[in-house]
Amino acid sequence: MNKFIKFLIACWILLLPLMIESCGFHLRGAGDFPPALHTLYFQADNVYNGISEELKRDLRAACVNITPSLNEAPLILKLTDSHFTAVMPVAFASTSATSYAYTLTVNVLLMTNNHQVILNNLMTTNLTLTYNVNQTGTPVPPPGIRKALVNQIVSSIYDLLTSISVQQAIENALHPTQKAMP
Repeated sequence: MNKFIKFLIACWILLLPLMIESCGFHLRGAGDFPPALHTLYFQADNVYNGISEELKRDLRAACVNITPSLNEAPLILKLTDSHFTAVMPVAFASTSATSYAYTLTVNVLLMTNNHQVILNNLMTTNLTLTYNVNQTGTPVPPPGIRKALVNQIVSSIYDLLTSISVQQAIENALHPTQKAMP
């Protein structure tokens, strides 16, 4: 029986990576980014907010060099108009379910270092928290809500930057094809 259990464990260890790969899961890395994004200048209205910090951390983990000077990078990634909003009815005890809605928005701008706009996209993510009947709530957002919204929006920005359409737009902006004159 002992050999059989070891065999099952060995099979499980060998099959687990195949099962994970078959569902489409893959680790993020430098291979996700087009070569032009391996060096970029990062700018934000507030470089110390959660979105900026988390995105810079993820970019650095993917081997993206964030330069301190605008002149050193072919592209500029700029985050503007970051807003957190909460729709929270003041109901501390209710005879019906109460929903609290939280939204995080940020404008993502990707441009060449000569300020030719490649991408200008308003990103939005939402979370809804529903309290049961007679469950007490507070008008203050729970501590994990902002962090969850930041994680969602940073993941969306990362996915956008690594999308094929954005990669093609970057190539077209940095290496425009010259059309022959008739």
